[in-house]
Amino acid sequence: MKTPLTIVLLCASLFGMAQRQYPDSAYVPPAFKPRFSHPAPVVFIDEGHHNFHTRTGRYMAFTKVLEQDGLKVKPLSETFTTKNLQKCDILVIANAVPKSSTKKWVAPTASAFTQKEIAAVEQWVKNGGRLFLIADHMPMGGAAKELAGAFDFKFYDSFADDEGTPSRTEIFKKSNNSLAQNALTMESDHFFKVDSIATFTGQAFEIPEHATSILNCHEGWVSYLTKVAWRFDETTPKLNSAGWSQGAFANHGQGKLVVFGEAAMFSAQIAEIQGYKIKPGMNNKKAKDNYKLLVNIMRWLSM
Repeated sequence: MKTPLTIVLLCASLFGMAQRQYPDSAYVPPAFKPRFSHPAPVVFIDEGHHNFHTRTGRYMAFTKVLEQDGLKVKPLSETFTTKNLQKCDILVIANAVPKSSTKKWVAPTASAFTQKEIAAVEQWVKNGGRLFLIADHMPMGGAAKELAGAFDFKFYDSFADDEGTPSRTEIFKKSNNSLAQNALTMESDHFFKVDSIATFTGQAFEIPEHATSILNCHEGWVSYLTKVAWRFDETTPKLNSAGWSQGAFANHGQGKLVVFGEAAMFSAQIAEIQGYKIKPGMNNKKAKDNYKLLVNIMRWLSM
């Protein structure tokens, strides 16, 4: 079992990794039959809120998977309004932060979105829009807390960890029910069978009763409430996160949303640490089913 000191060392290495982390441009998704043809659903990837993950940046691989399935992917650099949201079928928001968090990751984290934007997104989903909200560890969880709250999901500006595993890569498996068996993980006409999912740090969150969890946090999961990102010690407050989720989906009015607390799992990145290269994302050998879950999510949202 990992001790708080181990958490410090692991997270310190991750912070160093984040300073030398870049997209794996050589990543090519495994071949599969596209679901969509012309006219394909339009997917907007938010790039108007200092996003850590963008279409041609850290979510280059994310975009490749979507385009391979026939989806039309475009960046959205504007604020969220009823008018511009009507131009897309699916809105992806990945690791948005306020301007104040672009240089220093210190609590408390302000919202990345204005109240008008939050109201516009919530109403758009209620009227039939489709939202894929991804918010990682602090400060991303705090930056999206108010937006998530509009859909009754409870985010924490934290770092989640399973203290019962020796690795910073978490593996969710059907064999122990940490990976739930539901519409997004079971094989059907338009969905891949998903047996395991790898995630890379992130946050855990509480879901409303009407939502369905995909990634279940079992006993041993905790959330560290740090005042400064990547700084932990014996006095760092932590919350018991057993029973929480790191990925879930729900209906909202006439629309749908999928919420995840970790972003690297749908990327393909290379991190250089002291001469070693680590691959956090779909290019990691432990993440062979991650692209399948991404495809399933986007197909479910489009239905």
